[in-house]
Amino acid sequence: MEPDNRNFIVIISSSNRAAFLYKKLIELGYDVGIMATPCKLSKGCTRSIKCRREQFDIIKEQAQKYNITINGIYERIIENKKYKYIQVE
Repeated sequence: MEPDNRNFIVIISSSNRAAFLYKKLIELGYDVGIMATPCKLSKGCTRSIKCRREQFDIIKEQAQKYNITINGIYERIIENKKYKYIQVE
């Protein structure tokens, strides 16, 4: 079975909360990233966690542990040289 190389983003309710969650995930040894949330998906200045599908459960668990709201999980794909976002949760 081939590894799942798809990219996903977990939209967090605020930039500070996203940075905090990102730091906690890195401390736990997870290979995640942080990025500005695309304007198409969120109003205002928020951040998202970049991850792989198999990391959803740990991210949701850590978000719940620290009372951090997740505003959605999207798959990020490239279509016609532009990013397209498909909501998965």
